[in-house]
Amino acid sequence: MRHRRDQLGKDLLDLLLSRWGTLRTEDPVPAADLQRADVSFVPTAPLPGFLGLLARLAVNPCLFELFSDAPKREAFYGCMRKFLQWRHAILKRLRAAEPTCWMLCAARPNLALTELGFTRDARYPAGVYTVGWSFGVVILDELPLTRDTLLLRLLGRDRTRDLALDALVTASLDPTVLDDIVGLFVDYSALSASEDDPMAVDLSRYHAWKEQQRAEGRLEGRLEGRLEGRLEGRLEGRAEALRRAITGLCQALGIPLDPVREGSLTNRDPEALQHLFDTLVRERAWPS
Repeated sequence: MRHRRDQLGKDLLDLLLSRWGTLRTEDPVPAADLQRADVSFVPTAPLPGFLGLLARLAVNPCLFELFSDAPKREAFYGCMRKFLQWRHAILKRLRAAEPTCWMLCAARPNLALTELGFTRDARYPAGVYTVGWSFGVVILDELPLTRDTLLLRLLGRDRTRDLALDALVTASLDPTVLDDIVGLFVDYSALSASEDDPMAVDLSRYHAWKEQQRAEGRLEGRLEGRLEGRLEGRLEGRAEALRRAITGLCQALGIPLDPVREGSLTNRDPEALQHLFDTLVRERAWPS
């Protein structure tokens, strides 16, 4: 499950940053033994304001290493070694500003922060810690609940992630970007359904927001066509993925799928399938 959550983080950073620079995931780092960075990013254009704190972290060439749990000290050493190798290579190839490395952690690694001398960095909001050589740690569940930190908090877990998802609809994002972000979470939620620690997400506020926008006539003309066209194309595949995920989850939970239930899966739209999936994850039983 950790691999799934970390891959979601890589895809989200790719979605948010790739238009403004060169982004690679699983980027090989030159070394005696091959190492790979979760995400490397080299900006080639000014980063837009809607990225908030993420834009400030990515203003120079950087590595992002993602951790869905609190990393131990050895993980810090591995990231430091990887970063120094990558920094050497990037400065040989580009006449760039000083590169940085950011460890994005869903939980606080108390012991490692203390032992390795990380301190709170006043240049950034609460939750950001650095040492004196362009190496930092972002504790996602310590970030303040502001618009500036919203997109980074999507990389967190449980309540941190859920609060960020709820706040998406008030963030004044381009509807296309909003739909792409929501689509990622729906896809990964479906894919994780049969795992021991499924990643169920509540997107009810997003769906309510979309209906309100439509009712008030704000999704119209080319804007609505662009949003709905992208959504429909994604939802066709998503519905099938959700049906497979629900089938797998029922098998894992020992819930029988009789012909009536199988027929209901065929007739439900993606939103209804998502609701059923969330109910199964929460209740561990077919809804009555």
